[in-house]
Amino acid sequence: MTSIAARAKGASLVKGFNGAIQAQVLALAEYQVARHASSNPNFVRAAEGGVCDCGIWIGDEALVGSMTDKFFQITGSNRRSIVPAEMKSVTPKSDHKGNIWWRINLSAVQYDRGGAVFITSPYEPDFVAVVPMEYIRRRTTRRSGDSIQMLEFKGFRPDWTLNAMPAFPPELHPFMMPINRLGDAVGAIRDFTKGTSQSWSGTGVLRVNIHTGVHYDVKPPEVYTSTVLEPSMASWRTGLRAVKEVYDAFQTQPSDFTLHFVEILPITGDFKLVHEGTGLELIVEAKKCQCDFDLGQGPDSSMKHSQWAVGMSQRHCIFSWKAQWDFLYTTSRSGREALFIPRDEIPQSWWNYQGAELSWPQEDINVLYQYVVQLEPATRLLEGIERILQTRERNHPLKAQRSIAIEPIPVDALAERTTPKRETLEEPVTFSDGVDPDGPDSPDGLVAPTHGWHLQDYRRGF
Repeated sequence: MTSIAARAKGASLVKGFNGAIQAQVLALAEYQVARHASSNPNFVRAAEGGVCDCGIWIGDEALVGSMTDKFFQITGSNRRSIVPAEMKSVTPKSDHKGNIWWRINLSAVQYDRGGAVFITSPYEPDFVAVVPMEYIRRRTTRRSGDSIQMLEFKGFRPDWTLNAMPAFPPELHPFMMPINRLGDAVGAIRDFTKGTSQSWSGTGVLRVNIHTGVHYDVKPPEVYTSTVLEPSMASWRTGLRAVKEVYDAFQTQPSDFTLHFVEILPITGDFKLVHEGTGLELIVEAKKCQCDFDLGQGPDSSMKHSQWAVGMSQRHCIFSWKAQWDFLYTTSRSGREALFIPRDEIPQSWWNYQGAELSWPQEDINVLYQYVVQLEPATRLLEGIERILQTRERNHPLKAQRSIAIEPIPVDALAERTTPKRETLEEPVTFSDGVDPDGPDSPDGLVAPTHGWHLQDYRRGF
């Protein structure tokens, strides 16, 4: 490998790691939003790949159990009983001229159907902005055919005497509240939607929240069926069906483990098994009808598995170095059996393989016999998974693997500078005199100040 090629490969790896770290930071910030919002029992988080990030249940039935229990309790109904909501994170960005701006992205469905946006920042985790989506739609118009609505909060030249760049844009000031009040905000939105309250704050006054006291006027948000919490892409839909199979099995009889969605960075795996006694969490990747196996005792035994997720291209490998799961639950295309395989049993040759289909090495095929589970009835599926977990525990202490299968970085790449050059940033739109209160970009009279603003303003309230 030439020096140039080695540096390019090293730079690509560094960029990939930086992106993964940034994704985890933002995911943790959004998890904090979900954690505080869930103090209200009517908050429901969507499945991985859900059309919207979360929702507020306005049905009369009480939701009980974990977030996963609540999700499966309400899905499958054709009743309109969910106010969709989004969880977004913002971080300040700057250019060479000193302008600062913040940006969030909304899908077309999120923009059109969402009732509220919960905006947080990893730089100020104790606060959150609860913004009615109606204000977002007044502020900017989505062009027909656009799949993504990019919302950019206006940049400005800050007072560089500040110790750090502001975590939130000034436009979000009126919507700020302590994050530990988010459960109250969820309840207020629910009451406002149901018509039992005339305000989101529950005080009889039209305003965003009690903390700021900023008045505004919006209509109750639209209500939708639970499909807004379910995945839209084929790969996530099939994965969710596999999760539902295992979830139903764990409901048939008591177990030392309980099944939950992955709350932080859901892309890590499809679900996790949590040991009730020790708190051990095992991340499981679930795939449905993506393998074929014949595990007879003869030389014709075989097992083949797809490398690409359903509906995905080769850029989305199942067995990738980015994968962080501990077990693979994969059902056969026949629909009668499944395999529940520990991560460290996966052949090394499968990781980062670029072909469409993988074959289990014939010399190691006997390893798979112990990991076969029957899908029906559900009690046999539960018993099979518990048997595998207990066997693993007897042989060596059961623990999360978290190993990363990655090819070595070339030595000559480490000797050179591997940090990629900073990408050129487009200059954001700036306003020297703030936003026109009567202009199309103003959220009904909210003015974005261009100077004299301090991060502590929303802490004190108005």
